[in-house]
Amino acid sequence: MNKIRRMLLAVLTATLLVCFGLFVAACNGTETYTVTVATAEHGTVALAPEAKDGKYEKGTEITATVTPDTGYAVDTFTVGGENKLSALSGNAYKFKVEKDTEIKATFKSTEPAVATHTVTVVNKNTGGGISH
Repeated sequence: MNKIRRMLLAVLTATLLVCFGLFVAACNGTETYTVTVATAEHGTVALAPEAKDGKYEKGTEITATVTPDTGYAVDTFTVGGENKLSALSGNAYKFKVEKDTEIKATFKSTEPAVATHTVTVVNKNTGGGISH
């Protein structure tokens, strides 16, 4: 009877260990998140490294590089809704993926505004003229 109990105990222990191993393996699946870049006019935001299947593993370090078009500069830059404009280093920002994240950048013109003026000529037939 003792041999049967020991055998049953050994089988039960082995079964529990296998089940526990499967449970741990299932729980230790890699968490992945989406990092999206909002479309902007007058510039781009590129991510490196590129996402695998549109997802990044939790803890992956990403560099977002903001590139304005010629004649434009970065106006605003947010990561996950937080202002990160002052954290840009040479138009690059590094961060670790911890959740689904949206990146947005806006750009402003660096060209000086063109001043326009209206000139109105009133001719009262006084014998004078206007030349240009």
